[in-house]
Amino acid sequence: MTLLYVGVYENTFPCRYFFYPIFTCESSFMKRVSRFSICACMALLVSVTACKKKAGTSANTGSDAAALSHLFGELRRMPYAFSVVAGRDVIVYCERGTKFHFYTNSFKDAGGHAISSGTIELVVTEVYKTSDFITWYAPTTTADGVLVSGGEIHIAATMNGQPVYANKYSIGFVQAEASNQPMQLFYGLVGGDSVVTWSQNYVPNSGTAVASTSSDGSGSNFYRYQFDSCAHFDWVGCAHSVVSTSSKTGLEVVLPDASFNASNARVFISIPGSGIVVNASVSSDNIFNLPSSAALPVGSAYEAIVLAVKNGVSYYSESSGTITGGLVLHPAVSAKSKDDIKNALLMLE
Repeated sequence: MTLLYVGVYENTFPCRYFFYPIFTCESSFMKRVSRFSICACMALLVSVTACKKKAGTSANTGSDAAALSHLFGELRRMPYAFSVVAGRDVIVYCERGTKFHFYTNSFKDAGGHAISSGTIELVVTEVYKTSDFITWYAPTTTADGVLVSGGEIHIAATMNGQPVYANKYSIGFVQAEASNQPMQLFYGLVGGDSVVTWSQNYVPNSGTAVASTSSDGSGSNFYRYQFDSCAHFDWVGCAHSVVSTSSKTGLEVVLPDASFNASNARVFISIPGSGIVVNASVSSDNIFNLPSSAALPVGSAYEAIVLAVKNGVSYYSESSGTITGGLVLHPAVSAKSKDDIKNALLMLE
């Protein structure tokens, strides 16, 4: 008996292929099958190699992109998982202080029918710090402007392994202190580039905008922006548009050489302590620019963060200064361990 591996190729980028073992008997017929299987596997390997070369400028491009994605995953804080019973009025506080109030009719199925019984499993990702915005690739931008974020939440809800959808529920974004700054609900969508882009909730319900924070008297001493009419799971954000009397400018980030590019590097600009984090996109080779919609106020302090993975090595850069018109940055990117990168991100304001 002979152990063979049959390859299955998945036509995606980066290209993926899988080998499945099969046992064959040593008959003359099966020997011919074996030779055919081996040839087929070799052909698949050639196809994979060709795909990798076509997908980027070098055979390492795909693996660097996958390694960068993996690095971001390793740097993320763990989500918070819990369950509730549908059809009941219940309040839940998450690990980092986010408050959920689910009503008796908060959940519905794919057909839009209310779910009135059964256990709903929820996994919640709480995004409040600069490191969270970066590692979850969820910058504070819309298609036409920059937001000041009071927090972002990703919610995944299932029942018996099937997706569950929101009818209406209440969500409270925890804040470090009381504030009279009005906030509104924004819903996020993950694009083909894996970036979360936000759009304002235009549902004309009174519970989708609040004038200030409130304290729920739970003894937690937390202030929250509490919205009573959220009708969406997935990405949900609390924010307001940037209002500044200063002129605004884009900026350019030039990485050390062309080996740092769109497939293996990510560039972010944050304004410390403000809840503003924007991402820069590659314009050519190793040059990254802010989109025109993400122009930032001149005179603001900034932190520029670069993460990259090249040939299996992780790189990081962090620099700071003051935004000036037409600012061009040349960050010094250096190899760092994953632990060092994680610690540096956690120190960001």
